[in-house]
Amino acid sequence: MSVRLALTLATLLLAVGCGEQRYTIRAWNEGKQELRDVRVWYGRVMTSFGYLGPSIFKAKNLIRHPPADVAEVSWTDSRGEPHRVKVDISKLVPKHYDHGVLTFEIHADQTVTAGFFIPKKLPFESG
Repeated sequence: MSVRLALTLATLLLAVGCGEQRYTIRAWNEGKQELRDVRVWYGRVMTSFGYLGPSIFKAKNLIRHPPADVAEVSWTDSRGEPHRVKVDISKLVPKHYDHGVLTFEIHADQTVTAGFFIPKKLPFESG
């Protein structure tokens, strides 16, 4: 086995063994009012999406860190009232994957629905 191949395999095993995955995180305003200061905490990382207009989503690509069982989504509604919702994602997110998409839909009734999928092809990939 060549040194290059051995280093590649060791790096891959280390990444999988440490639980690091790459994923896109997406926040989606399903309601009809404007949302401000939208944030998602997933594990040790906070992702800020800022302003989300009605029926708008934003995504942050290729975030890396160990998976978590619970995510928190926070935002301020159009009346200036803050909201914070914990979402159990332990059964949504597989422990070993690459390039997944974790979605959080904020509904008009101030609830949050989470989802996860692995796309066949990411929008920024060629071929």
